Amino acid sequence: YFYPTSTLVTGRGIITLWVARMVMTGLHFPGRVPFQHVHIHPIILDGQGRIMSKSLGNGVDPLDIITLYGTDALRFTMAQMDTETQDVRMPVKPVKMPDGRTVNSSEKFELGRNFCNKIWQAATGFVLQNLNGAQPRPLTSADLALEDRWILSRLAATIAEVDRRLEHYQVSEVANLLYNFFWSEFCDWYLELVKPRLFGRSAAGEMVQHTDASSQVARQVLAWVLDQSLRLLHPIMPFVTEALWAKLNAAAPQRGITRLTEGEPMLIRAAWPDAAAWPREPEIEDDLAALQNVIRALRDSLAWINTTRAAAKTPAIGKLPKALIRAKAQLVAGLQEQTAVICRLGRCEAIEIGPDLSKPPESATKVFPGLEIYVPIAGLADLDSERKRLAKERDELTGHLQRLEAKLANGEFVSKAPPAVVEKERARLVELKEKLAAIGHHLAELGE
Repeated sequence: YFYPTSTLVTGRGIITLWVARMVMTGLHFPGRVPFQHVHIHPIILDGQGRIMSKSLGNGVDPLDIITLYGTDALRFTMAQMDTETQDVRMPVKPVKMPDGRTVNSSEKFELGRNFCNKIWQAATGFVLQNLNGAQPRPLTSADLALEDRWILSRLAATIAEVDRRLEHYQVSEVANLLYNFFWSEFCDWYLELVKPRLFGRSAAGEMVQHTDASSQVARQVLAWVLDQSLRLLHPIMPFVTEALWAKLNAAAPQRGITRLTEGEPMLIRAAWPDAAAWPREPEIEDDLAALQNVIRALRDSLAWINTTRAAAKTPAIGKLPKALIRAKAQLVAGLQEQTAVICRLGRCEAIEIGPDLSKPPESATKVFPGLEIYVPIAGLADLDSERKRLAKERDELTGHLQRLEAKLANGEFVSKAPPAVVEKERARLVELKEKLAAIGHHLAELGE
């Protein structure tokens, strides 16, 4: 009944002594190989590169880690460490347990614990609290805002990539994909972008919950993305996701985008997400990427200005007074629609966006594909610091450019790499050259 199995998971130390003999014995007696795939995981070493053993006293007891960090934190950290390398290092240090014992632990498990906390806080502290009064219905693209279509497109991309990585037993890549999608794209960006649609302040200054059509769509998308995220995370982190699934079922029993379905009573019995449930929209992802670049540039500029002001013992400023965004024609309309979002998340008082804007004198500059962001800094920061910053960025880009040119000049790489990879690198080369030229132009304007 249990023979043959599908996959054997093991370390490299017993490939010859055990794995090969299992195959030969299986062929000799039952006449069938015992498994179709062998997943060889790395060996965990301590911080000094030594194999963990009782004699060295450098081993880690999983039960102690569960007590200190939690089961899902242990599982996620171990999955994230299951790379395609031969060995991975886990620095070990003694810690005091609640019962007074001193045991070995590792700071590596803080990654898993922090991610568990992030999932729980995002779900219970924001998503579930904002599903009150949700009225889900079948939706089309016309019903969705830019950020809704973006997160659904990124979700579809994540599901497809997770499927592909799982087929190749790339467990660490799966863990990293899910971490980046949930923490960065969902929490850091989508939740922040959607907040004004969910609630705001009344004329009296009190916080009120919005109930218009846009807010209802936002609630529906929130519930669905959390639903799909929990399904994706469940194989690695079964306990926190199962607990949140029960809460999600209570808050939003019907979920979906183009069609609504009832949530399974138990997450462990729920279907695996379908990457084709919502189409990829590369143009929407490009539009949102431009918005993200603008917001990051403004945040970085504000941080840099305040750093220079701190060095000069000058009080920090809370917002940038003004910024100008020179964008390619196809990006202008989309960015102008997001002016309020840019000002709120970029912490800027006023924004001007257009395809033919001129750089104001004494301005800091950030350059991205199709974008140039100008922040007037006269009276706010030292121009010499801006020259040094741009010169440093120019030198770093020059190094990247030289390495990429050498890579593309390598006939072996061009002939053996997939055509899509080669084209992607060539497009990146063009972008680097354009960015380098723009930085050189701005340095010339600053009189370098």
